[in-house]
Amino acid sequence: MAEPSSLLGKLEIEVEIKASAEKFHHMFAERPHHIPKATPGHIKGCDLHDGEWGKVGSIIVWNYVHGKYATITKVILDGHQTILPLITFFNNERISNKKTNFQKERKIKLIFRAEINLNIHQGMTTPKVAKDIIEAVDREKNLFKMRVIEGDLVKEYKNFVLTIQATPKHDGSGSIVHWLIEYEKISEEVAHPETLVQLLTEMSQGIDEHLLTEE
Repeated sequence: MAEPSSLLGKLEIEVEIKASAEKFHHMFAERPHHIPKATPGHIKGCDLHDGEWGKVGSIIVWNYVHGKYATITKVILDGHQTILPLITFFNNERISNKKTNFQKERKIKLIFRAEINLNIHQGMTTPKVAKDIIEAVDREKNLFKMRVIEGDLVKEYKNFVLTIQATPKHDGSGSIVHWLIEYEKISEEVAHPETLVQLLTEMSQGIDEHLLTEE
């Protein structure tokens, strides 16, 4: 029996929203071109390349922004290494002059925080493009499935499929959005797409808020 490939993977995300499952599904299945208005910080554009909205086989082009959060973590760690000698020095000075030490430490923290915010901002404004083909639309199950066929993701993944399903909560208030990403990396050097967790979570929340304002 063949061993499972380490290049294959699945990533699942669940986001609780206040809008109904039907309305959330309708946004993706019938009017995804409204999503940039609902979550402009992440989705910059959504255009129909071929076919019809909500029809299997149709092709959609997404313009979005996505940061390299792993890179940001490295920057933060490098920043710690850079200011560590200064912090150590001020910690030693604390014995003789607590007030001076507090002021200098505070200055270091503010500078470091500015460096972190700058790098996060730069990472999150990286423009990306994805051309997807719709593979499944199930209105009874509020399920929408699409496969990436062109764009930035295909540079790192041989296969990349997203399934979005919204399910009503048992108490009858709101719903749960379940994202399933099935992928195959082109090599071991490519990272697993965990950085998409924040993007998809914030997208879901933005769409939810937009739907609630329409009620």
